[in-house]
Amino acid sequence: MPTFPPGPGESYYSRTWPGTDDEDEIEWKAKRWQNARRNIAAGTFKKPIIRVPVILTPEGPVSSAEDLQQLAQMQSVPETLDTAIIQENGVPTSRPIKICHISRDEVDKT
Repeated sequence: MPTFPPGPGESYYSRTWPGTDDEDEIEWKAKRWQNARRNIAAGTFKKPIIRVPVILTPEGPVSSAEDLQQLAQMQSVPETLDTAIIQENGVPTSRPIKICHISRDEVDKT
């Protein structure tokens, strides 16, 4: 039975816990790595885009999507997601906030 948290040499990100692989699982992992190596060698590997959430609040360092656009030197205004903080410092609240997701490259410009 897997333990939580994973022990030394175990990973949160593996498809299954170490020690539970059957032959099909081992073959699947080997094919996945073979495909990745082939795509890297062919130059067709798509590097994942790392997205970073930015909280927009009037009293925060970035108060609007337009401010974020200028700060990160973006071509267009980033899309925002409206949500609410459920609990703040242990006190229930429903204060609305906006969140934008920007790429790691855009973060490096700020």
